[in-house]
Amino acid sequence: MAVKPVLIRGARLIDPAGGTEDIGDLLIAERQIAAIGQSLAAPEGADIVEAAGLSLAPGLIDVGVFRTDVEAAVAGGITS
Repeated sequence: MAVKPVLIRGARLIDPAGGTEDIGDLLIAERQIAAIGQSLAAPEGADIVEAAGLSLAPGLIDVGVFRTDVEAAVAGGITS
């Protein structure tokens, strides 16, 4: 089953590994990060999330939380 792409716009993007922090967009397609940048174009049919004022740390995992219920973990904001 195809999954709709998601474009998150205008978030504060944090990359601790690269030591960067900037305002930008993140595109998720086929269940993975497809692009990170400024003013990304939304693919046809994409869901768009306006994230101005919100922070996003792509791929960051909260290792201090131990959950076996994946749905509950995602609802709580844990990614892997």
